[in-house]
Amino acid sequence: MAEISQVKAKDIMTKNPEVMDIDECLSKVISVMNKKSIKHVILCDKNKYAGIIGYRQLIMHRKTQKDSKIGSSTFKPPLMSQDAEFSDIIKKMYQLNYKVLPVGDGSKIVGMICERDILKTVLEFGLLSDKKAEDFMTPNPLTLYDDETIGKAIVELRQHNVSRIPVLNKENKIIGLLQSMDVIKILLDEKFSKDSGTSSQSNCGGTICSVCENTGTSKIPVKSICESNFVVAKKSDLLIDKMKEIVSKDMPSLVVIDDERCPVGIISPKDVIQYLAVLLDEEEKIWVQMSGLDSIKSIEEFQKDEINSIIKRRVEKISNIVDIDNITIHAKVYDEEGNRKKYLFRCKLSSKNGLFYAKNNGWDPIDVVSTLMNEIEKITLKNTKKSKDLKIKNRRKEKYRE
Repeated sequence: MAEISQVKAKDIMTKNPEVMDIDECLSKVISVMNKKSIKHVILCDKNKYAGIIGYRQLIMHRKTQKDSKIGSSTFKPPLMSQDAEFSDIIKKMYQLNYKVLPVGDGSKIVGMICERDILKTVLEFGLLSDKKAEDFMTPNPLTLYDDETIGKAIVELRQHNVSRIPVLNKENKIIGLLQSMDVIKILLDEKFSKDSGTSSQSNCGGTICSVCENTGTSKIPVKSICESNFVVAKKSDLLIDKMKEIVSKDMPSLVVIDDERCPVGIISPKDVIQYLAVLLDEEEKIWVQMSGLDSIKSIEEFQKDEINSIIKRRVEKISNIVDIDNITIHAKVYDEEGNRKKYLFRCKLSSKNGLFYAKNNGWDPIDVVSTLMNEIEKITLKNTKKSKDLKIKNRRKEKYRE
């Protein structure tokens, strides 16, 4: 690990990223992104760094007009120094849950580090050479059928806070990968809309992202826009070999399939970054990443404090059962009933014994989190007991053979 510890931001960043003024309208920004085949644009306000906009932010906005200013659609990762170490970059990306980080001196932008730059560095230094796809995959991925509509895709992308979804045929075999950028591009393609008998302007009042949330409104099936040049792997495939394909094709994710080409898991760069965050951390901390909670205004500060307290206590308890590498928890509001809001929390725990998942929803966020952490503890304990029982059984078999 000594060599990679010497890598700086300036060594891996993409130089001269696209920079635009924050007062530009969305239609111009998206046009530039499409023409230059880029996923993010850095924004400045009077030559001072003001934030970043990407396809994921666009797809999450429900009432975004084509002539809207881009300021309302931005997010603002911290500005990294050119001399920032690779481990610090990984730490920021993981803890803050960002796909890109700007690099600069003061307010001057000189570069941008994206997930692809991280993967290229991993390949260059030969990290993860002994890891298999099953070591990183999130099982049971969200999917869409090829005849389902773009409207349905938008709802799924937003509700589950994801950027891409595998597309299946009626035999449940994968035939493509739908990305948020595919949706945005097609909504701006007037020729496609006209040929399909659907006008994004007329149906949506000039919006580019709130199109056809009712799946019966849009007539465009996802199979017409999904990416067919995707990358797949079997559980036993070496991850590093597939990462080379991902980087060369500039694809965001790796879909794990079974012998029938049915998706059984998905791996994103975020999964690799989570692993690296632990690998490069000399203090070997338990990494807990919370996303979405701070943006939910309906959850009071005292409730957020209690939620974080519950998570901290339960993580400490679980760490006595199993060696934890990292934990990711995502919070989301997904339903409303009058003045009440329904909350969804998802948890992924990575440990030496494997990956464990749980989710829970309800009207009271504190109760939801308490039940969620109780569930993840039960799952962890159950799987740890199975692992111990299997070891005991194998030892008995070996003793019997002797």
